[in-house]
Amino acid sequence: LIETASYRLLQRIVSQYQCPIVLLGGGGAGKTSLIRLLARDWVKTGGSAIFIELRQITDERDLFRALDHGLKGNNTSTSDNNELIVSSSADHLLHSVVSLVSREDPPPLILLDGLEEAFDMDSIRRGVWLISERTRAVVVLTSRIGPFSTTGMPWGPFHVIQIPPLSPTEFHELLVRLGVNDDV
Repeated sequence: LIETASYRLLQRIVSQYQCPIVLLGGGGAGKTSLIRLLARDWVKTGGSAIFIELRQITDERDLFRALDHGLKGNNTSTSDNNELIVSSSADHLLHSVVSLVSREDPPPLILLDGLEEAFDMDSIRRGVWLISERTRAVVVLTSRIGPFSTTGMPWGPFHVIQIPPLSPTEFHELLVRLGVNDDV
């Protein structure tokens, strides 16, 4: 089983979750693979995980809509699973997300991949902070090293982890653990 220093650090920080976590690394460093492994382990322990590619999200309202949809898909104990919110109000969507997260035990793991590819990074960061501030959800983002900055963010701190690229051996072990055939 893969036990890279980066993965162990990420697991430790998630277990002591205080604020949104940003996993930084260069292209191909293994950020997405590490959070997918984290999600897999989280689900094995009885939690739910929602993975969202941020390149498909335009603003915080879009983020809340995707989370609302993902949480309703994971939350099988509610009668309104198939109800889709079509409101254009970000506040209404955030309220729905907060309500759905409060029903989850343990809290859900929200994985947001590719902050550098988001159409409006500031809006996404603000949305992430609102979710983190108002819910017990554990939020982990990935971003390439260059575009992410915590300066000028009045909506709160992020825990930033910069990871080195995985070695070829670590990468192979990670693919095996995720069940991916890398013999291409």
